[in-house]
Amino acid sequence: MKNLFPFDKIRPGQKELVEKVEEVISTGKNLIAHAPTGIGKTAAVLAPALSFALKNNKRILFVTPRHSQHRIAIETLKMISEKHNISFNVADIIGRKGLCAYDYADAISSSDFATWCSHHIKEKSCVFRNQTFSKDISLSKEAEQTLEKLGQKILHAARTK
Repeated sequence: MKNLFPFDKIRPGQKELVEKVEEVISTGKNLIAHAPTGIGKTAAVLAPALSFALKNNKRILFVTPRHSQHRIAIETLKMISEKHNISFNVADIIGRKGLCAYDYADAISSSDFATWCSHHIKEKSCVFRNQTFSKDISLSKEAEQTLEKLGQKILHAARTK
């Protein structure tokens, strides 16, 4: 597999993880890896997985429990793209609370937010959703234009303040 590692030097723990990821990908097996914080697990997993996916027309699903970890994955993919001068599509998906453009969304508990958001969707009173979707729930022309402008950029799906 082509080495798509995003950094110039690979650290000792990363080297072993990259090799193990390459092995399980090529054999179709599973891997559960436990490594200390800061060892560089994201780069060590994404680089060989992306190399295999690009070569074999496959997709990668990368799941993280925290938005901060998710952001690291997106930044790692950007670094790989820039360092190796390659392009690929990335779909960055996070929960709707993390995408909500209302400033006070962070102050609402997750369960209360779900109820609040569902109410505004049902009542068609969410300004941001109304700007994004047409009445038939297809993307609005403005949303389509925005997506077209984004093109091949690798971006983290987060609300901007």
